Amino acid sequence: MAFVLMACERNNKFTIEGQIHNAEKGAMLYFEKEGVGGIERLDSASLKGDGTFSFEGKRVAEPEFYRLCLGNEQVHFCVDSTEAITLTGSQKGLSGNYEIKGSQDSQKIREIVLQQRTFQEALSVFYKQLLAANLPSDVVRDSLLVRINAYKQHMRLNYIYAEPNKPYSYFALLQQINGQLLFNLSDRSDLKCYQAVASCMDAFWPASNRTQNLHNLVLKALESVRVQEVMSTAKTPVDKMSEVGIIDINLKDKNGVSQQLSFLKGKVVLLDFVHLGDKVSIKHNFFLRDLYTEYHSKGLEIYQVGEDTDYHHWRTLCDALPWVCVIEDNQAPNAAAASYNVTKLPTFFLISRDSELKARYASPEGVEKALKKLL
Repeated sequence: MAFVLMACERNNKFTIEGQIHNAEKGAMLYFEKEGVGGIERLDSASLKGDGTFSFEGKRVAEPEFYRLCLGNEQVHFCVDSTEAITLTGSQKGLSGNYEIKGSQDSQKIREIVLQQRTFQEALSVFYKQLLAANLPSDVVRDSLLVRINAYKQHMRLNYIYAEPNKPYSYFALLQQINGQLLFNLSDRSDLKCYQAVASCMDAFWPASNRTQNLHNLVLKALESVRVQEVMSTAKTPVDKMSEVGIIDINLKDKNGVSQQLSFLKGKVVLLDFVHLGDKVSIKHNFFLRDLYTEYHSKGLEIYQVGEDTDYHHWRTLCDALPWVCVIEDNQAPNAAAASYNVTKLPTFFLISRDSELKARYASPEGVEKALKKLL
C-alpha cells in the first residue's frame, strides 16, 4: 500500500531540472507559474558550483505554463502530460541560449520565443531606418505593418493553424511585440485565430480557467464586431445612428477598484476614450468638467477610459477629476477601445439611462444638445 501511494504521489508531480553552464555560484534561479491571473513564484534555488538545479511542481489536468528566471533572463515552458523536463543552457543570454527536452510543446515554445526575439530586434532596426529617412508618418506606419503582417501570417500557418489543439498554439496566439498583443481581437482575421484555439480548448479542457478566459474574450470580441457593423464607425451621421446595447467594460480605477460600465445603468453616461498624457486632453477635460458641473446633479455620469501606457503619470493626471476614471488593462491593452472601434483619441459616446448607445462623437459639437434630450 505504501509503495502504491508513493507511486501515485510521484505521478501527480513533474520535475524541471538541468544545468546552467558558466553560472555564477550562488546565483538565484526562480521557478514561477504564468497563470491567467498573473505570475506566481513557486520556488527558488541558489545555483551550485556546477550550475545544476531541480524543481518540482504539481501536475494538473490541463496544460499549464511556467518559466525559469535568472537575472533578466527567462525560459518559458509548458507542462501537459509530461512528468520530467530537462534544460541545459548558459547563464549569459539564457533566454535564447538553451535546450529543453521531455516536452514537445516546450520545444515549440522555444522556437516561437527565438523567432519573436529576432523579429522584434529586426523591426526596431527597420523602424530607426525609416525615421532616419524622414518619411511621412503614414508611410512609416504602413511599412511596419507589412512586416508585422508577414510575421503574423508565418505564426498563423506554422503554429496556430498547424495544431490549434496544442498548448504551444495558445502561447503563439498571446505573444507580444513592443508590449502589445500581436494578434488583435478587433481584427477579423486575427479573431479567427482566437476562435480556432478557443474551440480546441473548449473541446479538450472545458473546465480550465484559461479556457474559460479565452472563451469569454472571443465572445466579447464577436459582440463588438456586431456592434461595429451596426455603428459603421464615426462616418455614420449621429442623428441616424442605430440604438444598440452597450458592450460592457470592467476596468480598475486609480485606487485599484474595479468599475463596471453596466453598473451605471439608470444614469446618462458619457463614455470617454482619451489619452490623458496628450496635450489635447487638457482642453478636452475642461469641456467635460463644464458638462459634469452643469449636469451631474441631473443624472450625468462620465466613465473615462485612459489609453495611457504610463500608469503613474495617468494616475497623477486623473487624481483631481471628479468622475469615474479607469485605465486599460495592461494584460489586454486597447481591448476596451477596440471593442468600440475607437481609432482616434479622444472619442466619446452618449449612453441613455437604459444602457442604450445613442451617439458617437470625435468633437464637442452637438454633445450638450443631445445630452439635454437624454436627461
